[in-house]
Amino acid sequence: YKQIDEYFRKTSTSGFKVKVVASESCKSVCEALRDINSKGMIHNDFLLIFGDVVANFNLDKAYREHMRRKQEDKLNIMTKIFKKTGVNSPLRTPYDDCMIVMDNQTNRIF
Repeated sequence: YKQIDEYFRKTSTSGFKVKVVASESCKSVCEALRDINSKGMIHNDFLLIFGDVVANFNLDKAYREHMRRKQEDKLNIMTKIFKKTGVNSPLRTPYDDCMIVMDNQTNRIF
């Protein structure tokens, strides 16, 4: 994680404050959320990603959509971004195999 932390120290983040947190014992997003919450680190909106994620895309649209939904209903507290992959894709993690059910009318996940 030190290389990731060093990268963000040297790179402009377009107004975002980036704090790299290593939680080596966490095996899922839920465990990571519990870990950073227990450290009292959650005060505002934040982005949580796994350390082995490599992506090259603009998060502005997802962020704006998150803020729009949050403004509509204060209970809209999380926006998740998914990438469709094949069954044997190296992008799949062995820890988080899941099925996602979404209502096409509301875009809500059940």
